[in-house]
Amino acid sequence: MTTDRWGDGMTVADFHIGMEFLCGDRRWRCTDVGTRVIAAIRVDQVAPMRSSGKPMPVLAQKEAEAEGWFNGPPYAVAEIVFDEEDMKACEPAGSQASSSSPGMARRRDSAEETGRHERMTEHEIDEGVADTTGEVFGGFQHEAGDRAYVAHQHFVDFVQRHPFIEQRPDLAALAYRVDEAMADLYQAIWKVEE
Repeated sequence: MTTDRWGDGMTVADFHIGMEFLCGDRRWRCTDVGTRVIAAIRVDQVAPMRSSGKPMPVLAQKEAEAEGWFNGPPYAVAEIVFDEEDMKACEPAGSQASSSSPGMARRRDSAEETGRHERMTEHEIDEGVADTTGEVFGGFQHEAGDRAYVAHQHFVDFVQRHPFIEQRPDLAALAYRVDEAMADLYQAIWKVEE
């Protein structure tokens, strides 16, 4: 296989469970392969949250791997679904994904064309490390949709249906409004056209 192959991205046939790939300057590990979609977990870093909702220090891949964050299924991190359109932005990790690969070259060219290089240091441009501030790639929509769905389900199952909430009409009404707002957010995420 040549590096030119990945100029058009990947297809379902290019994936297998356990393989790592790049998408949007992030490293992912394939966890399932379907007929038209794949599922993957992000493995370049983990940003754990405390139960209070406050973030903990971000773990690099090696640290997260050692702590078992990527053991599964089920996984301690969110599995994200990539459809055929998302796969077009993917390329295999490893030697195919070096900073001289077509995908990284496309990102560098794109950054230079749009002026994004002004926000990147020369080292970041040379090393192919992207500044993703304000940048959106196809996987973000799926990630946002997946997280909104999971958060909504957790809210309904663990808060809205909690006996303390259900037995108090004022709290039940407020929880219902939150439920409706979360459902609206989930729907709105999927209506965004990229």
